[in-house]
Amino acid sequence: MQTQLTSSERQPACATRGQRLRAVWLRMDRHSLLSLLDQAVVSGTNFATSVMLKRCGSTKDELGLYTLAFSLVLLTVSLMDALVTMPYTIFAPRMKRRERQKYAGSVTVLYLLLGGLAMIGLMLGAIATGLGWGPAELSPVLWTMSGVISLLLLREFARRMSLAHLELPVAVAVDCGSSAVQMLGILLLAWYGTLNAVTALLVMGAGGAVVGLAWLYHSRRAAAFCRISIRHSLVRGWNFGRWVLASHVTSVVLLYAMPWLLVLFARDKEAASALAACATVLQLSNPFVIGLGNVLAPRSARAFAAGGQRELNPVVIKNLKLMGVSTLLFCGAVAIGGSLALRVLFGADMVAHNAALQVMTLGLLFTVLGSVLDQGLRAMGRPDAAFLSNFVALIAALVAAALMMPRWHVFGAACSVLSGNVAGASFRCWAYIRLSREGLAGACATAAQASFATPAQTAVATESI
Repeated sequence: MQTQLTSSERQPACATRGQRLRAVWLRMDRHSLLSLLDQAVVSGTNFATSVMLKRCGSTKDELGLYTLAFSLVLLTVSLMDALVTMPYTIFAPRMKRRERQKYAGSVTVLYLLLGGLAMIGLMLGAIATGLGWGPAELSPVLWTMSGVISLLLLREFARRMSLAHLELPVAVAVDCGSSAVQMLGILLLAWYGTLNAVTALLVMGAGGAVVGLAWLYHSRRAAAFCRISIRHSLVRGWNFGRWVLASHVTSVVLLYAMPWLLVLFARDKEAASALAACATVLQLSNPFVIGLGNVLAPRSARAFAAGGQRELNPVVIKNLKLMGVSTLLFCGAVAIGGSLALRVLFGADMVAHNAALQVMTLGLLFTVLGSVLDQGLRAMGRPDAAFLSNFVALIAALVAAALMMPRWHVFGAACSVLSGNVAGASFRCWAYIRLSREGLAGACATAAQASFATPAQTAVATESI
């Protein structure tokens, strides 16, 4: 199926293959810079909001309540990404214009459905906490969340749809606009002494409403609504998204299982704190890694839609080089300044765990390279292989933890994480190479059949398409 390209993506017919690839790679580099800017705005705004709540909140518990509420936002966004926007990112480039418009309308309806379900769930949670089934202070936060969750999801939906279309300037405008409204509201609330978790969520919702409605008006002609298409999109989203959702779950389990296993195997709560400190240092790479990673899926999906496996492989190799070099630079920075970072952020007693930090940094490299292959597998329509890779990583990490944690505690936990990351990346590499060869072999067989087909057979095949 052919992909409809924008005018900026069309190349002259006389251009050589090398010239076309160089032009594509230049656009990819521009996209990477804009994606970095976009993620820097998002991460910076979230960080500044947390700091303001800690320093200027009306009570000392406001940051904790806000963090609980924000974790629910992240959970809902993960569900939307797995079941709605990620399937759209993969399948939309394979469609013609009218079909893609119907698909965009369908995922918009699915976003509204998910937002409605989230609102109902939060209202039930607020009622439960109001009746005494939880902290009473959480009840007004959940009521507020139920009112603004659809607006927060709208902002994230606009952002991810813009990234899916590789409309990076639009994504940057969405996040900059929302962040400007949010930070202006936070500063005003702090100035008048009324900043708390509830009011912070309200200004976040206001920012989401402003940019979300503007984006809906801007994109009003990009969507068409069809009842049959909505049903098909729901089935397509579930068949594809369930594997993405399962991958998210296994990744979260791998991330948060180690502190619990430290307490279980080593009987050492301080070791769990040390592991968390090392993980926090690694999170300094999140704006950079996530920013570059935001464009991996649409790049891979468009390449596969444009030319199948033969076009996807160069893009995956380009992404591996970009992400690999970027992560190696961060690993080098941690190797030089890891001890200083631990001392400044957490105190001199944490410097003893610098070796564990270095091992976890090496694991980060394998995680990032594996994420590139994940997006390649999803672009090929094989999210199940990406999930199996995460599952292999989880099993390897758990086995290594049982063997190493009782003796080496924090260093053993770091080695367990590295073992899981290496196992997962190795399985991804094997799966991608195998499926890539099968795809290339299938394309060659199809081309050979087409070359020997009679004109009548070719006409029948064209009509069937």
